[in-house]
Amino acid sequence: MEKYALIVGDDELGINLAKAIRAMNFRVVLLNIGSEKERRFDFEYISGSLKDEKLIDSLDIDRTTICICALKDDFFSSLECVRILKSRGAGYIVAEAEDEVLKYYLNLGGVKKIIRPFSDYALITAAKLLGKDELELTYLSDVQALFQRKIPDSWAGKTLSELDIRKKYDANVLGVRRNGEFIPAVKSDFSLEKDDELYALGDLRKVFDLEEV
Repeated sequence: MEKYALIVGDDELGINLAKAIRAMNFRVVLLNIGSEKERRFDFEYISGSLKDEKLIDSLDIDRTTICICALKDDFFSSLECVRILKSRGAGYIVAEAEDEVLKYYLNLGGVKKIIRPFSDYALITAAKLLGKDELELTYLSDVQALFQRKIPDSWAGKTLSELDIRKKYDANVLGVRRNGEFIPAVKSDFSLEKDDELYALGDLRKVFDLEEV
């Protein structure tokens, strides 16, 4: 199934998240609900109204991997955006807000995660939104990071040489945490075990490919 992200709102957060998520090989549609603009990006950019039923139907909201409502603290537009996304079958909704009252009502409306207006590197924010709960990142550059995550079950019993992580995922394995102890992994015949937590240095855009071989 195609990985698809819908972002509503073309503020700084919306645009930068759209660029970052697009870099992770998602189809990205950004809906600007303000005045119509002519802008060119490497993702789909459209202008329209949340009241345009035909437009909303065309967005295939029920097929999205993630929906992001990036309307700053526009109270009523944010609530309406979340209501529409939820009613159209969106499973994972993220919304931008700082106002505590707005956060409360967004959560009531079905938002899974609240993010603050743009402050961090978009790629890091996107990575945290799209990664699994156990994924931890330390930012090093726009695309490089130290990351930690539990290995996929299918990797258990395989060696680093067999998985060829460096070549396939542009990541250098530093070691694993096993039973609470960090074990350096410096040899190609190092074998992974179930529930190992992998520590590696790599390209954030490929972190989410670390699922199967």
